[in-house]
Amino acid sequence: MYRHTVTIYDKNGNLLAKIPDRIDLKAFGFAEYSGDTYLGGPVEAAFSNKGKTLWVSNYNMIGEGFDNPGCDGCNGKGYDPGFVYKINTTTFQIEKVIKVGAVPKYLAISRDEQVMVVSNWSSGDVSIIDLVTETEIKKVDVGAHPRGVAISSDSKVAYVTVMGSTKIASIDLQTYAVSYIEQIGKSPRHVVLSANDSLLYVSLNSGNCLVKYDLKSGEKQSCTTNAGPRSMVLSPDQHYLYVVNYFANTFSKINTDSMKVMEVVATGHHPIGITVNWEDAEVWVACYEGKIEIFKDFHLAESMNRETYIFEDELAVFLSLFQPKFSSGQTGALIENPAGDGHSTSTAIVTADDEKETIPVVTTATVDFKPRAGTSSLSKIDPSKFPSKKTPDTPVVPEKTADADCEYHVIVGSFSVYENAVNFKSTVQKKGYQATLIESSKGLTYVSAACFLSREAADGALTGIYNDLDVKGWVLHQ
Repeated sequence: MYRHTVTIYDKNGNLLAKIPDRIDLKAFGFAEYSGDTYLGGPVEAAFSNKGKTLWVSNYNMIGEGFDNPGCDGCNGKGYDPGFVYKINTTTFQIEKVIKVGAVPKYLAISRDEQVMVVSNWSSGDVSIIDLVTETEIKKVDVGAHPRGVAISSDSKVAYVTVMGSTKIASIDLQTYAVSYIEQIGKSPRHVVLSANDSLLYVSLNSGNCLVKYDLKSGEKQSCTTNAGPRSMVLSPDQHYLYVVNYFANTFSKINTDSMKVMEVVATGHHPIGITVNWEDAEVWVACYEGKIEIFKDFHLAESMNRETYIFEDELAVFLSLFQPKFSSGQTGALIENPAGDGHSTSTAIVTADDEKETIPVVTTATVDFKPRAGTSSLSKIDPSKFPSKKTPDTPVVPEKTADADCEYHVIVGSFSVYENAVNFKSTVQKKGYQATLIESSKGLTYVSAACFLSREAADGALTGIYNDLDVKGWVLHQ
């Protein structure tokens, strides 16, 4: 916005283009603006046409004829109009300019790509854009400071947060009739709609919390976050909500079923935007200081049954569910995890030679989430090094060995909190195992269910132990 450019990156973080917002409005059919050059101020963006088209809202225009610009504190109809740019993502050229209301902010595109809805902050209305003719066909008044927009999957209803109130406007995109969801909370900013159109997730700019609103029952459920919750994104499986906390310099991962915070991850100064590369389970955070940080969510990768990654040491536990992938500045670290007992187990699926194989993986849900060291690298798991999903006909009984003799431990838990390791050890012992605790060099405490003289014996016992304890783990050689 302040550099008057739109920058486009590929999924590896490579800069593809830097597009100036400088245009000649006359060249786009606006003869009333006689100046040769006008500057915009890019705010938000949305893709259409399978990513071939990028639509960008501009805060206001600078140049001859724009003498009464809107502002964050402005509200009324007398301010200069704003403009939305259409950018070709192949040529990186601005192909079309559409006039809208004063200070356009968020924009959303219907699933059928027939309509684009733009919230006009200062003029208190919403522009309805026909994407076939690429023209504004209607302005709909909603009240002071519309901001977030979400459109139903059938492309018939747009939900718009009215940030100067406690309401969400519901706009019928066929009749343009407006109704309101009242008392959603003070200063609703961003809104996300669930895939089945039944739930709205709303960030409250002034309340440091999120609201889950059931559109059928009218029930509300709240979740307290760090200061300044703003932009959000919902995972494809609908289980996780990611939200940036502007004043706290963090983003939060929230369980949408319980509306409890699962992790809080530190970011750069003033995180303002967030999106996710679902294919690689990466969370992208844009910071107001002029930086994009990218984090890997290993737990999301597992839950989406995608390729799973560990450090080069094939027996190393995942040190965190979130790890910064790369950043132009300081990397982030977890600063809080109010939920969980420090232990979780999961089964990850990797694809190898067109076959799927179950790989035992242990993750820790309450760890320090320290950034991955710069010298560490990530590599795909080699499925051949782990046991298959086949279960033996009869359980394998751990062989009895003296502590001094055994070298191969079957690890069934990993904890950053020592007391949690002690408690889980007791649980394992009640199942009849001679469980022991092992302190790792990474500051974690492992729970070993059994110990064996050989790697072959430990590998053979894995499945029986895991099935008995309903966990997953790995073999540790000491």
